This record gives sequence, structure tokens and C-alpha cells, in this order.
Amino acid sequence: MILGARACAIAGAAGCASDPDAQAAPAKTDDQIATTNLAPADAARLNVGVAQDFDLAGQHRDAILHYERAMRLDPDAHPTGHRQLGRLYALVNEPARAHQSYTEALRLDPNDAGLLEQVGAFELAQGRPADAESHFRHAVAVNPDFDEAWLKLGLALAAQRRYPEAMDAFEQVMDPAEARANIAIAMARIGDFDGAWQQMLLATEGRPDLQRYNGLIETMRAEQAAAIGDQW
Repeated sequence: MILGARACAIAGAAGCASDPDAQAAPAKTDDQIATTNLAPADAARLNVGVAQDFDLAGQHRDAILHYERAMRLDPDAHPTGHRQLGRLYALVNEPARAHQSYTEALRLDPNDAGLLEQVGAFELAQGRPADAESHFRHAVAVNPDFDEAWLKLGLALAAQRRYPEAMDAFEQVMDPAEARANIAIAMARIGDFDGAWQQMLLATEGRPDLQRYNGLIETMRAEQAAAIGDQW
């Protein structure tokens, strides 16, 4: 594929043939870029642009390569560079590097509510709900109207079986019946299907439309039963 003008500026003219079947040349190394007429800050900005192009194309490892190169050339090249690297490392299943990048991002911008929510979601996906909770609580302290952070705070609390607190968090962004349905789903996620069905009975008393969640819970029950069966 031809990556466009930004990639051509880094890769060199050989990668920019007008032939639609031509292949872009490999991106040059830092040492090669250093020998061009580009100042490090300019080369860094070009690498950020190419990283964004690769990211949009779903080529996450290539995006990582160029973000890292940009940050080495000029640490100020992208104000959210570490945050983007954290997200990308999570996508390619390198959680240790994702955690390292997110830690650096938080050091540089500890009160960014969006970043806090993103890091919390990462921690929750990694099975660390208590760590996730702290980030979500910080996010809603910074921005009390941050609905997604309230919702995920509820999920983090429910994952720790702290259901009354989870209800309080859910009710910041939804009515009590729907909050109870979300508690039911959280219970189902950890295998408490008896509790989940009880919560759904309460939730649907005044909101029969919430019965749509019953199918999701039943699917989760079947999937967990199948997973247990596969272990034998």
C-alpha cells in the first residue's frame, strides 16, 4: 500500500511512485532520519502523522513503531502520545507496556478525566477492579457529569460484589430499574445467576421493557456452562 505524503516524507521518494501497484519503501530508522534536512521536531511530527494513519488503518504495531519514534525524537511531539501508546499496546495484547505507557501519561496529566476513564477501563479489562475503581472515582471527581465513568465505576464496584455502591454509581446515569438490571448483568458475569434473576425480577416489575436483558443473561449462563464443560 502507499501510505501518502507523510509516509513518503519519511520513507523517501522510492516509496512514492505514482504506480498504484508500487509498494511503499520501509520507513527509515532514527539514524537515517537524523541524516536528512528535517529537524528532530519536524521528523517527530511526521512520524506522529504516519502513526495516526496506521492506527486508522488498524495496523496497530506499525502505529506503535512510529509513535515511539516520534516520542524519542521529540518528547513533546504529541501531547497524548503516551496515552495513545497505552491504548495501542492494550490492543496488541501487551498489557505490561500498556500499563507503563498509561503510568507515564498519568504522571504528565493526572487530572485528565478522559485519560483516567481510559486507564480505569484498561485496569477493569485486566481483572483489577479495585485499581479501576480508583481511576473512575478520580474521573468523576474531576468531571461529575462524565456518564461513561459513572457507568464503569458501577461495573468496577459490582465486580467486587459491592452492589449497593454499584447501584449508587449506576443511578447517577440511569433510573433505579435500569440500574438494577445492570447489577443483574454484573452478577451474571461472575456466575451468580440466582442473584441475577432475582435482580431482574425486581427491575422488570415496573419496567417490562427491561426483559430484553433476560436473553443476555441466559446467553452468559450458557456460555459459562459450556466453558465449564470444556474443562472436563
